[in-house]
Amino acid sequence: MNSHLKKTSIRRLLPKEGMRLKPLRLRMLQEMPKAFNEHMAKFQEKNDDYWIGRAEKIETFILSVGSMDVGTIGVEPLGEEGVRLITLWVDPTHRHKGYGRALIREALTVAMARGAEVAVVEVLRENHNAVTCYEEEGFRYVGETKEGVITMEKYLDRDPMPLEMQPLTFNP
Repeated sequence: MNSHLKKTSIRRLLPKEGMRLKPLRLRMLQEMPKAFNEHMAKFQEKNDDYWIGRAEKIETFILSVGSMDVGTIGVEPLGEEGVRLITLWVDPTHRHKGYGRALIREALTVAMARGAEVAVVEVLRENHNAVTCYEEEGFRYVGETKEGVITMEKYLDRDPMPLEMQPLTFNP
């Protein structure tokens, strides 16, 4: 069955499901170690308690196509009125189908429901897919935090969400 015919879902990962993050994280780091500024060896040795703890600390959303986890995004608090979106990643075989934008939308919807007023993201300038994805969702360039890493932000109370946000659809 083609992946675009399989059931696609995004949902928040429960802490007890934290182990589902490990294979995603390892695939992310294998593909783009520079983008996530971490080393694979550090995560290969982590036990289940680490992944459960991470899922408790960082609100994490998983995108699944059929029974396969193919994408993720994390949301952490940023001060009293903001959130930071972290580790947006979609498996290369599932890119350019709207999944990255769908993950961002899910994260922003939850952040707004909790009263967040601003969302911030840091992304490698050379990660053109991610930069474009955030721009398409209304994020604006703020500046560069360190060499090659740009900061983008979106004010949730005044930057309208894209009209096509509802209903959420995926492009096969």
